[in-house]
Amino acid sequence: MSGRFPVAGTLVLVGAILALASTRAASSETTLAIELLVVVMALITALRPDHHLGLLVILLVGFHWLATVDAATTPWSITTAASLALVHSATAAASIAPPATPWTPAMTRRWTRRFVTVTAPSTLTWLIVIAVDRADPASSPALLTAALLVLAAAGLWARHGNLRTTSESPPL
Repeated sequence: MSGRFPVAGTLVLVGAILALASTRAASSETTLAIELLVVVMALITALRPDHHLGLLVILLVGFHWLATVDAATTPWSITTAASLALVHSATAAASIAPPATPWTPAMTRRWTRRFVTVTAPSTLTWLIVIAVDRADPASSPALLTAALLVLAAAGLWARHGNLRTTSESPPL
């Protein structure tokens, strides 16, 4: 797909299609025109990852989700979020280096780690939302406090463990 990294370009397209499939699974209402537009824009993004169309793919899928899905705690929200994170990560990975740069195992590890760093806290947040939604938060302030503490701890862990750079790590 991408002249830079065929794998990254393919992942952009796959991520967009998975996000649309998740939206379709979460709602009976979908708009074929929007879905076709997202696929075309994702294809262009896969071919030209340094273009700003990737942002429009993510925004359009997000607005499509908000317009068609009513259930805030559906498990499809995690699938959609992970798919959009895949689109973002693959686009960023493909646009960060010159076109002739080969895809290396080190790049795979780095971009996989970044993807997991984003999707793991999102999944944890969704689980907390489910717990709060099923419980009565007004009668359980301990549950709400615990959930907020877990989120704060996860944020501190991510900031401390993942934003630190070392001189040994390659730029990509």
